[in-house]
Amino acid sequence: MPSIIPPLVPWLAVLLLLLAKPNRCGQAWLIWLPLGLLAALTTGLTRALDWLPSPLNQVFSDLVLLLGFGAAATWLLSSYLGPRHRALTFLGVLIVAAGFSFFAFLFSQDWTANDPTVWGVAIIGGMGALVFALALTLAGRVCRRRYRPARLCLMILLMMLGLWALIAAPFVVVIFFSPNGASGFVQNLLLPLFGITGVTFVALAPFLLLSFGNGFYRTRLKNLLKLGLEPAAPPIIRQPLEVLTVEAK
Repeated sequence: MPSIIPPLVPWLAVLLLLLAKPNRCGQAWLIWLPLGLLAALTTGLTRALDWLPSPLNQVFSDLVLLLGFGAAATWLLSSYLGPRHRALTFLGVLIVAAGFSFFAFLFSQDWTANDPTVWGVAIIGGMGALVFALALTLAGRVCRRRYRPARLCLMILLMMLGLWALIAAPFVVVIFFSPNGASGFVQNLLLPLFGITGVTFVALAPFLLLSFGNGFYRTRLKNLLKLGLEPAAPPIIRQPLEVLTVEAK
C-alpha cells in the first residue's frame, strides 16, 4: 500500500500557517471548511466532468484541490499582502498561490506511475495560479469603490473567462481550420475553455463564501482587494431650469 503521509503534507502546511501570529484566533480555523469542501468535491468531480475530452476531466478535477490549497494560503497570509500597491499585491498573491499549489502538487501525485497527465496538471496548474491572482486583482480594481459580494463574484468569473480565453487564443486558428472544422472548435476549445473557467472559479468560490459570511475573513478580503477604500464619485446635482434663468437675470 502506498504511504498516506505525502498527501497529508499540504494539510500539515496549512496547519503551520494557522500558527502564524495574525492567525492566532478561533475564526482563522474556519479555513478548514472551504478546504474540506473542495477535498470532498474532488472525489466525484471526475465523473461530473465526463463531458470534457479525456484526460482533461482528470486534470481539471486534480486542479480544484491544488488551487484550493493556493487559495487557503492566500487567505491565511493576506494580512501580509493587502496593504500595498495593487501591482505588489498581485505579485504577492501570485507567489503565494502558485508556490503553495506547486507544493501541494509535489505531494499529491504518484511519481512512480509514469502518468503523462501529471505534467498536464503541472502546466495547467501554473496557468491557473496566474489566472487566479490576476482575476482577483482586476476584479478588486473594478469593484474598488463599494463592497458588493454578488458583483465581486460576477467580476471574478468574467475575468477568469477572459483570461483563459486569452491563453487559449493562439490555438483558435489552428483548431478552427483543422479538418474537423467547427465541430472540433467546439469540442476541443470551447468546452475545455468553459470547463477550466468553471474549475478555477469553483476552487475559489468556497473561500469567497467564507469571507462573505465571516467578519474575520471579510475584513481580510476587503483589505486584500482594497474594496471600499476609495470614495465614490459625488452625485451630479442639476439645478432646475427656472433657477438657472433667475440667476442669469
